[in-house]
Amino acid sequence: MPQDHTIFLYGTLRPRGVNHHMMRGARHLGPAITAEPLVVYDLGGYPGALRPEQLGELGCPADAPRAVHLRGDLYAVSANQLDELDRFEQHPLLYRRQPVLIQHPDEPCPRHVDAWLIVPRAWCATWLRPVDGDCWIAWTERAHATRRTRSPA
Repeated sequence: MPQDHTIFLYGTLRPRGVNHHMMRGARHLGPAITAEPLVVYDLGGYPGALRPEQLGELGCPADAPRAVHLRGDLYAVSANQLDELDRFEQHPLLYRRQPVLIQHPDEPCPRHVDAWLIVPRAWCATWLRPVDGDCWIAWTERAHATRRTRSPA
């Protein structure tokens, strides 16, 4: 099965993510970060990432969080797997794919790779909750740990 497409995952499809099972058969190419800064939001159980210039298009608040080089993972997927992921991510209704430049964080000379970034559609803006940091999974794990320590025993 040829691996024709490179995608950048930054949320529930990543290792440790609740939907990582969807990546069976895909080839993990390693960790990566976005070469361009993005603004990361939580949409209630899954993330969204936006280019700063997209914030106005979506009607996001003016006090948006700072843009960060988002951490995630690169995967190679076949055309069939990409179609399955598009259905799963509800592309283009809920999310849409956009190319993004990615660099491998451990290489001394960063090499950029064109990959697909899945970004939320404009009508999702009312759900957006800012994420503090460059990794949505780490942010959700911290948020859950905080809730556990605050809840009564």
